[in-house]
Amino acid sequence: EFGYQGECYDFTAEVYDPDGYTASGYGTVCADEWTYLTYSETWTSGYYDVSYYIGGQFIASDYFQVGY
Repeated sequence: EFGYQGECYDFTAEVYDPDGYTASGYGTVCADEWTYLTYSETWTSGYYDVSYYIGGQFIASDYFQVGY
């Protein structure tokens, strides 16, 4: 979710995996609605860093861990 009702924004999500590879996803998010991107079905154990951009501007970053 991002912005106010009636506003829509183009976004990019970049995922950096433990092996040093980067994957990007693009879409549009509209105000108070959620949007989703599908990531790879293949996972490597370790930490993944995620960066979020709206309209080319950095918004936030996060990470998650995959373990087996």
